[in-house]
Amino acid sequence: MLELVIHGCQGKMGQAVTAAAAAYPELNIGYGIDRNPTATHTYPVYPSIDSAPGGGDVIIDFSSHEAIPALLDYALKFKIPVVLASTGITPEEQRAIDKASGTIPLFQSPNFSGGINLLAACLEMLMPVLEPDFDVAITDKHHKEKKDSPSGTALLLAKAAQEASHNGGTVQVDALRIGTIPGEHTVIFAGPDEIIELKHTAYSRDVFAQGALKAASYLADKPPGKYGMKDLIAQQTGKE
Repeated sequence: MLELVIHGCQGKMGQAVTAAAAAYPELNIGYGIDRNPTATHTYPVYPSIDSAPGGGDVIIDFSSHEAIPALLDYALKFKIPVVLASTGITPEEQRAIDKASGTIPLFQSPNFSGGINLLAACLEMLMPVLEPDFDVAITDKHHKEKKDSPSGTALLLAKAAQEASHNGGTVQVDALRIGTIPGEHTVIFAGPDEIIELKHTAYSRDVFAQGALKAASYLADKPPGKYGMKDLIAQQTGKE
């Protein structure tokens, strides 16, 4: 059985991961870490990473990018692989993440939906064909409490489009923070007299929780290194 540690277990995504894990008999949540450990869980919750006991097979992080330095120190100390889902990462934090991946397995993605990552793969095919005649834009809609704008997902899609471009084409990104929308992203190719739209809508946070749990299972037996959704999809499709 794989023992998980949920870092940021009291947040909306941490709670979604806790609920989703109940459907996986091969997974067990050993303990959680959250600065507001007030809710009742079936596992112990520690108020800070410094007070946690160590141990566990994989840490799933849905906290804040500001907590990353302490999280990495903890994971490196106890040699625990990390599934890192926090967004809004600074360049300095990213350098620390990349360095840590030389010692422990580390799975990082701004979005754990398989659908979003398949959409990014579609952009890699479409961009070289359409870019000579089409303008490209991405709309990013999330609930009004989401802090980062544009979202990590919008940036992921923009990066996929730009890397597939043969001439360094620009991608406009527009973000809206309204209502309670879990996540909606649309890629628009606007050309002469026709428009192509690729849209992904998340109706609940469960889709991201499921992806994080699959990532944790994938990461458990991996050697040190940096992994992402492309690696997980390759395994699922037998192309690893």
